[in-house]
Amino acid sequence: MKWLLLIGAFLTGDIAYAAEATKSSWPLITYIWVAVWSALAGLVSFHQKVKAGAARWLNFSEVLGEIFTSAFVGVITGLLCEWAELAMPLSWALIGLTGHMGARALFWLEQSVQRFAEKKLGIVTETVEK
Repeated sequence: MKWLLLIGAFLTGDIAYAAEATKSSWPLITYIWVAVWSALAGLVSFHQKVKAGAARWLNFSEVLGEIFTSAFVGVITGLLCEWAELAMPLSWALIGLTGHMGARALFWLEQSVQRFAEKKLGIVTETVEK
């Protein structure tokens, strides 16, 4: 329901309230913990890829890419959980799961937003053939 208040604040011109409504209640240390938790989940995912023969440990760019992508996805998930006012244990579980998913979570989020835009907002998007 925060988004309704935020839209109302922008429509009425109450910029001070809008700025306050968009602030995260997280201190910096929480962002760091969420990023670390997600990065660890990404490292576990990468370890599984190595064991399956789909990746090599010595490929540092792939390891770093997995870690940073997982951290990014985890922070996004954490912010979405905060916005939805989910319970903390559920939030940490979702952060860990999406951190483990890494780039797959980004693709899933992109597809979900696209479906929402098409069905609820009537926005037609073009699909790009690969």
